[in-house]
Amino acid sequence: MIWFLFFLIVTHCFMTTVKYTFFLFLVGTSIFLSCTNNHEPLEPKVEVLESDQEFLVFGDSVFYDGVERFARSDETFYVADKSARIFRLNKNIQLLGVIENIGRGPGEFTFVSDISFSRDSLYVFSRSQAKIVVFDNKDQFIREIPIEKFGGARHMEVGQNGLIYLSTPFSDKPITIFNSNGEKIKSFGEQTADPEDFNVYRNERILALHNDKLIAASPSDPLIWVYDLEGKLLYKLNIDHPKLENRIAEIKDSYEKPSPQGGYMLVILFEDITIHNDNLYVSTVTRTENEPAPKYTLVLSYKINDNGELIYTNEYELYRQNRNKRLSGVKIGLVQENKFLLYDLIDKTIHLFEDQEI
Repeated sequence: MIWFLFFLIVTHCFMTTVKYTFFLFLVGTSIFLSCTNNHEPLEPKVEVLESDQEFLVFGDSVFYDGVERFARSDETFYVADKSARIFRLNKNIQLLGVIENIGRGPGEFTFVSDISFSRDSLYVFSRSQAKIVVFDNKDQFIREIPIEKFGGARHMEVGQNGLIYLSTPFSDKPITIFNSNGEKIKSFGEQTADPEDFNVYRNERILALHNDKLIAASPSDPLIWVYDLEGKLLYKLNIDHPKLENRIAEIKDSYEKPSPQGGYMLVILFEDITIHNDNLYVSTVTRTENEPAPKYTLVLSYKINDNGELIYTNEYELYRQNRNKRLSGVKIGLVQENKFLLYDLIDKTIHLFEDQEI
């Protein structure tokens, strides 16, 4: 009898251990999947939008070159073209003024690499001159910030904390932080190519700030990173979207094939990103070499959670009013509630789109 009782006790303990171990396995598996499932859902919510207006045709007597960057303040909207000029517009896209300080002296620049509006000031980055020129909200020159010269640096964001974030693809880390005087603080981020490789521009990062977070997108890899303002990684999203499948495959193939002309090369997947309220918008390239190019520009939207997680919410197919003509959107901005601005590369025109879902 004693041996029988002993057998029951041992059996009970064994089964309890097995159940507990299995429970821990299930919990661990659930946690692992929740941390690694950074792919967007495969059921897209598609909004098909048609251009409400076409305006600011580049090539006329005022605008003669393509858009390099959009930047927005509360009341005004800035457009930097590929020359040394910046246009200040109101919310109705009416021209208020032009900053055209061409030169190499204080307050002057020969080329606009990027612009950012922060702390009631406009920051103009000129890579070739290794400096940032600062203007007030009435276009008056305030000061210059010298910046260490980095090869390939193009994208810039300036935070409300005064810190300057610069994409530095040729460095050992793809993003570099500077203080408000231009002194380097640190570099951070994940490289996606060897800095010595022919496709080093895969390390370029398109940048956008949202409250206490910095969002960085690779132009040629289906990856978006979310960092805190000190450079700590909060979230990484690997975009696996059906409409981008062929383009991503083509890009991966290009990684192994140096350009026949030599030099650096980059096959683009993401053209631009912008943020409005708590939403991230990503302008993409869907065309491939061996297929007819789609007539629309695909824009993906994601909700930005407090912990940095990006949740897929919507997608937009943006068309011209003339749907027989392709819309190749490369720069995207939001001027006010429910309104997109999209710059078209083909005929150098800015298009306005409006939708209640934006």
